[in-house]
Order: sequence, then structure tokens, then C-alpha cells
Amino acid sequence: MIKNPHINRVIKGISELSIDPYHEGKRLKGGTVKGLRSHREGDIRMIFSICEECRLNNFNKIRNCVDCESLPTNALKFFDADFRKGVYDNF
Repeated sequence: MIKNPHINRVIKGISELSIDPYHEGKRLKGGTVKGLRSHREGDIRMIFSICEECRLNNFNKIRNCVDCESLPTNALKFFDADFRKGVYDNF
């Protein structure tokens, strides 16, 4: 394990999300976060999308992901990981 506890939280979060992203990730609604999900790991928030969900709901047009078609359906795309206060400022 890495000695930085924040990085370890992100690694743990990615591991949990890779098993069941629909259950572990909270859907964000409206505005600039529409189509994204959030996962909380301690005081760290991770913002991501599930490619399958994104395509089904046409969120890929909102996100303008240039690599959308090249990613597998079960892919997760991470946009940011930060403390709660700062993570939503980027959207």
C-alpha cells in the first residue's frame, strides 16, 4: 500500500466501484453534473460515469467524451477525485 491515506482511499473506491458501480455510485442530477455519479470514500469524493449508462441515456453528448465509442460498455470513466468541497467546483 501507498503511505498517503488519500491515495489509498481512491484506490479502495476504484476497487469497490469495479465490482458494482450502480450500487456504489450515487447518481448526480441536473446542470453540469448530469450523467455523472459520485462515490464517497471517507472524506474523498470520486466523480465518474458508467459508459453503459451514459450511452443509454445520451449523456455522452453532454460530456463530449472523445473516446466514448472506443471504450467497452462496462468501462468506468473517472473525472475527478478530491475533498467534497473542491470536487464539485470543477463542473
